[in-house]
Amino acid sequence: MDQEGLFKLLELSIKEEQYYLSNFHKELSLLWSIVSAIVAGLTLGLFKVQKPEHFLFLILVPILLFVILNYTKKVLFRSYQRFLECISNRAKIEQLLGLHKTDTMNEKQYWLNEPLIPTRYIESRSNFSSSSEFISHYSKKGVYSSYSKSLTIMQFICGIIIVMLILLFFYEITA
Repeated sequence: MDQEGLFKLLELSIKEEQYYLSNFHKELSLLWSIVSAIVAGLTLGLFKVQKPEHFLFLILVPILLFVILNYTKKVLFRSYQRFLECISNRAKIEQLLGLHKTDTMNEKQYWLNEPLIPTRYIESRSNFSSSSEFISHYSKKGVYSSYSKSLTIMQFICGIIIVMLILLFFYEITA
């Protein structure tokens, strides 16, 4: 493929990368909105409980929330993985274009010993023997990792809420 074709492919790759990153954040916003609405409903339900049997019904809410959070982690993982695949494709194109090399021919330039691509990108990419290894490694890190941890904490909180609701149910029955 000629240089012009590679540059068009690079441009397309960058747009695709931006699309998937934007899509990741849109999915996250939508799913957090759903989770927030469910938590608000649970909170309201706790204040409106009039019979012990209502606690049993409210137990379904954190169970549903747990399932939604698990689904959210899977959706976000796949979206982030696709974003990383775009980065690996972009890295291959940049390498074909020679953007990872330095240019020491022109003395009027500054930072002559640095490539056009930030060196941290090159260093992180060159540590892996294949793009699939790169994707596998970074899919467990980065922004996805932070959100995944917060979703796991939320699932743990759901477990605590379920236990509390069961205890409240038994407390109300015996009172």
